[in-house]
Amino acid sequence: MTRAQIYAVLNAVAGEMFGSSAITVKDTSSFYDLGAAIADLGDPGRDNFNNVIVDKVGRTVYRTLDISTDFPGLMMEPYQFGGILEKIDIQPLQAKESNWVNVGGQSFTPSLYNIDKPNISAKYFKDSATFQFDLTIPDKLYSSAFKSESDMDRLISYIMKSFEESMTMYVSFLNRTLINAAIAEKMEGGNNIVNLVELYNDVYNLTGDEALTAEAALISPQFLRFAGKTIRDYIKYMEEPSVLYNDGGMVRATARDNMHVLLATAFVSAYETNFQSDSFNKEMVSLPYFYEYKFLSGPSNTTPDAENTTSIAVKTKSGATVEASYVIGVIADRQTVFGGYFDRYSAADRNNRDRYTNYTLGDTQQFCIDLSENMVCFVLEDPTVTPAT
Repeated sequence: MTRAQIYAVLNAVAGEMFGSSAITVKDTSSFYDLGAAIADLGDPGRDNFNNVIVDKVGRTVYRTLDISTDFPGLMMEPYQFGGILEKIDIQPLQAKESNWVNVGGQSFTPSLYNIDKPNISAKYFKDSATFQFDLTIPDKLYSSAFKSESDMDRLISYIMKSFEESMTMYVSFLNRTLINAAIAEKMEGGNNIVNLVELYNDVYNLTGDEALTAEAALISPQFLRFAGKTIRDYIKYMEEPSVLYNDGGMVRATARDNMHVLLATAFVSAYETNFQSDSFNKEMVSLPYFYEYKFLSGPSNTTPDAENTTSIAVKTKSGATVEASYVIGVIADRQTVFGGYFDRYSAADRNNRDRYTNYTLGDTQQFCIDLSENMVCFVLEDPTVTPAT
């Protein structure tokens, strides 16, 4: 069980979100797990039938096709700390010839008690990330600044409230950073990155000076209508069983009630402003995991605009650097980006001799990205991917 210390990454993300520092490339690879195939784990005690299921895991998630209505609400479920998460995938079977119609024919061969194994594969997620906040309350020193004990207690209660709020805020930053990392991993692979401006120019045969640019796209009513239709179409496409929208060649179907639909405020606002209607947003809000993001990495230390609020700069697991702007939307299965477990802990240590108390509030979580699940990113210009050196 690898436990990465990610406080430095979170502090860097916080600076960008607060607008006190510029967006820089962050190495996020230490805190999320892409999953390992059984071959990568040695032989930890596999089953004798399919030879993929491992004994003694902390939690198992079963993955079959989701073809009925059953980041961002990440799947955060606690289980025994220290256990690995096993994700078992069961793919559809292929139809076979019905042999009974050949009975009596020259080519007929009886087939009794054949062994037909289910199409099962498995991934294992075992890495986690941890960070904590420390706080000292010198109650004796504080007491001299207040006329009454109740006044001092009020100060301490607000300090403790800030303590809790810091944890909530940083976990939110961590969730956002995980979404950025998933986008970067997808962009590195180059699959299912829909450049809406390029698609628009191709459909309308716009070239040279006539071709639309990313900057101009968000003030073009015709483009916005085209982009909105395309995104809605993909939501419908991904409901159908297909191998098209994931990187693993797996047959996947993502119901509307089980997909993250994340759209940039820069795009949603432009759409509604041009059409004087919030019908587009209402349609999206009706989805259970719709989220409108104001920033991906933060406003940076410049005036927020459509470009910097939709930018990411991430180093992936392979060491490649992915930089992108105008990332205006993401559709992903809830099993593409998810959290496996968390362990939140707190402690208080009283120093009676020096009359102060040290408080600690910490968090350990497992975050996973599975690119064999459905995920599509919508951009207005192509990302830049610099391979690892």
